[in-house]
Amino acid sequence: MNAPRPDYQYEARSRRLTGSGSAIISVDPMTGFASNVKMEQSIGNPILDSFTVFAFRRWRFKPGLPSRVRIPITFFLTGAQY
Repeated sequence: MNAPRPDYQYEARSRRLTGSGSAIISVDPMTGFASNVKMEQSIGNPILDSFTVFAFRRWRFKPGLPSRVRIPITFFLTGAQY
């Protein structure tokens, strides 16, 4: 329902940080709100990991969907893709 893309802020872009990883989002099945986010596989940089976790905590799902969702993510110099 709502899936904001992680910000690729100036600090990371200027340092040319890139990488791929995946996150696990725990979803409250009654509300659809992300209740917890953990990096299943680190992107390789704590800055990019924290951008990812922050963005995925704001995700909202349709109530009643699976209680856990795995999302792969890749940061390129042009931004993030999932």
